[in-house]
Amino acid sequence: MISQLEKEGKATITNVAETAGETGTFEVQAEIDNIKQNILAGVSAEVLLEKIIAENVLIVPTEAVVDRGEDRVVFVAKEGKATQVAVEVIGMQSKQTAVKPKEEGALSEGDQIVVRGQLTLSDGQDISINEEAE
Repeated sequence: MISQLEKEGKATITNVAETAGETGTFEVQAEIDNIKQNILAGVSAEVLLEKIIAENVLIVPTEAVVDRGEDRVVFVAKEGKATQVAVEVIGMQSKQTAVKPKEEGALSEGDQIVVRGQLTLSDGQDISINEEAE
């Protein structure tokens, strides 16, 4: 809904930020036809997005997903070591991200995912687990 015109229309999403900003939200850019030039710059609009449901994915905390060059990875705690697992991001929200491991079986439901200190970890590095109360 374009507030200035009190009209509805369809827009095409042209870009979605790959990572969340400081507020935990993702910047989304969209284009709408403005042939009559009646939508002015700076006009606010209410945008409704279609809900996308992903199947056969694992949900991990968004902060666990680490950019490594062109890849995205998560670290799994196994036997006192950090194991790097390359993942494909299927959908990302501010607190949770849906991922699929690039190598089948490399990530499973119930795995302990590293969410503190993961930015400086390397594959096979020794780690200690500090349990936090929820």
